[in-house]
Amino acid sequence: MNNILTRKWVIGAAALIIVLAVGTVAWAETAETTGDGTEVPAEGVVQSGFAGLGEHAGYGPGMGRMGAGSCYGTAGDLGPRFGAQAGDLTEEEIAGMEQRMEERRAAQEERRNALHDLVRSQMNEEDQMKLDELEQLAQDKRQEMDRLRGDLRETTGQIRELLSTYAPELIPAPEQN
Repeated sequence: MNNILTRKWVIGAAALIIVLAVGTVAWAETAETTGDGTEVPAEGVVQSGFAGLGEHAGYGPGMGRMGAGSCYGTAGDLGPRFGAQAGDLTEEEIAGMEQRMEERRAAQEERRNALHDLVRSQMNEEDQMKLDELEQLAQDKRQEMDRLRGDLRETTGQIRELLSTYAPELIPAPEQN
């Protein structure tokens, strides 16, 4: 027994083996199988790859981060991937959440504006003029980006429309607004 304690790595290895064995047994007990050891996927699970995806493919130009099949938005008509699922919240709860979010945004904007005004009051006139120029430049660039974003959305929609004629089951036609 004294000899085992001098080799402390043996205790760690034994603990690891026990943990892995218990985990394997627990996993084997809870897995749904067909009887021959083949796992049965849960209902509604979309398999990876193109085969079998059908209308849930969510692949194609113009999908973007918030398009169908996006991990940030919704997965087509499968519903949101993260957060509350469709039907979990009532319309009143959603409206309350949106109102609280808007109040937080307004409070953040007030704090940002107050800090901006405080820093601006400590600047000399030359730096204030430079700050005004830079803020105007940033505003102009934001407006240009918004315009370009709209142009890009239109172009990718045209690409998607063209591709959907050749693979309609994989790339659904863009929705008409």
